[in-house]
Amino acid sequence: MKIYSVYDPEFKPYGRVLEGYDTTCLINAAKTIPLPESGTAYEPSIPVPTLA
Repeated sequence: MKIYSVYDPEFKPYGRVLEGYDTTCLINAAKTIPLPESGTAYEPSIPVPTLA
């Protein structure tokens, strides 16, 4: 299997990489979501954390 960079032409059909955005709040919110010890977990909805 070959692993491609998102900057390679093979990814062009899927969109483009957006740069220059402050994603700090998004990353911090994602860190509050608990992860299962193994496998995956389906969450039909999760509470929206208060972002500061």
